[in-house]
This record gives sequence, structure tokens and C-alpha cells, in this order.
Amino acid sequence: MRPLGRGAEKRFPGALEFYQSGARLFNDLAAVIAGTTLGMLVADVPVVYVGRAAAGRIPLRAMRIVAATLFAVLAVVALVAP
Repeated sequence: MRPLGRGAEKRFPGALEFYQSGARLFNDLAAVIAGTTLGMLVADVPVVYVGRAAAGRIPLRAMRIVAATLFAVLAVVALVAP
């Protein structure tokens, strides 16, 4: 099982062992799916409410410009990063 790709052992020492130990701990697929879904809900629901409240106070054009700029910066970082 090599989900991290070729050369991952050099870039991330111990990551493969960590992944394999976690995979052994979670043998119940339904419990893993339920846990990840619940975790996403706990993380996303407050952000939706805060975003809805902020949307009334921040101009839509400003949000679009900031989002586009952030997207472009992250794209450049992803292309330049080793």
C-alpha cells in the first residue's frame, strides 16, 4: 500500500507508517464515513452562518476580488512549490 506516491518516504519521513497505522485502526467503513461527515458538518455549519452574516456587510464585488486574488496566489504557490 503506497498511497503517498513515489519518493514519499524521503519527503515525509514516517508518513507511510503513520498512514498504515491509522488504516489498521479504522476497519469499520460506516463509522469512518459517519465520523468524517459529522466532522465536516461541525466545521462547515458555523462558517455558513458567519458568511451569511458577513455577506450583508461586505460588498459582493470586494468578495469576488479577494477570492480571485487568493485563488491566483494559491495557484502560483502550488506551481512553484517543490
